[in-house]
Amino acid sequence: MTWDRTGRNWGFHYTFKGIAPDFRTDVGYVPRAGIVNPTIMNRITTYGSPGATLEQWETFYRIDGIWNYDDFWDFTAPLEAGASARSSFTLRGGWQLSVTPGWSSVAFDSTFYQSYAINTGTDTVPFVVPDRLNGLWQLSLGASTPQRAFAASANVSIGRAAAFFEPAPAREASASASFDWRPTEKLRINAQYSYLALNRVRDGTRLSTAHIPRLKVEYQITRPIFFRFVGQYASQKQDALRDPLTDLPILIQDDAGIFQPAAPEVQNDFRMDWLFSFRPNPGTVIYAGYGSSLTEADAFRFRDLKRVSDGFFVKLSYLLRA
Repeated sequence: MTWDRTGRNWGFHYTFKGIAPDFRTDVGYVPRAGIVNPTIMNRITTYGSPGATLEQWETFYRIDGIWNYDDFWDFTAPLEAGASARSSFTLRGGWQLSVTPGWSSVAFDSTFYQSYAINTGTDTVPFVVPDRLNGLWQLSLGASTPQRAFAASANVSIGRAAAFFEPAPAREASASASFDWRPTEKLRINAQYSYLALNRVRDGTRLSTAHIPRLKVEYQITRPIFFRFVGQYASQKQDALRDPLTDLPILIQDDAGIFQPAAPEVQNDFRMDWLFSFRPNPGTVIYAGYGSSLTEADAFRFRDLKRVSDGFFVKLSYLLRA
């Protein structure tokens, strides 16, 4: 359910979403089932006088929570709760600056860790899920240029977060940047880069790192012919998991019921997607595409890439007129 109001100086967007535990989408658009997620967001907008340096000041106040689907009506504390206040400043000429402080609280759901255990060196003992994490503060800063032939934006964020896969509190540092270039009316180029690092709070060691660059090129060859290429590289590293209470190695039960060490993981995946479309007249369009997933042992080498999967598709749409 959604209730929305859009006004000049004030607006709101309230949502209430419930996803049953047995709900499934094999394509992955709903990554988490069995939750109830209400969200309250209010917007206040102030406008500067004509010709002023500050043209618009917009603040979004957001509060949300996530409950287990079967626990929501029991009025228990949420698994996850968060609040933030994002202020965006639009300056004369189209420049934008933003600052977003945030707070969150997380309780680790014990059902996600039923396959976890601890290796004491001489025995395998049950894993004890840590208590709720409170006071997880974050601060994000952003900036963007005017939308012209060349445009750019960047965002940095620091704070504390919950590393669910260990599970433990972590110091989080992230950064992202996006560049748009339109050298001609037919050609559009977008480059993006995202970085995320998590360090354990208890000893400062690196828990995980992710580097994800992405490139999209779109070219309108002629009015009916369009071409698009998207390439993305995801380089991710994760340290061997350790119990946040004892610092002993974590074991995870596999499909055969055997406990295996949660060893370090490295993924260097490269994905390419090509799309060609031909639209001779309104209502008639032909799409042809190809996608390829590859992987390699060492990040950004592009020497020993191994093919993981390929996919082709063709789509024809034709409008019958009476």
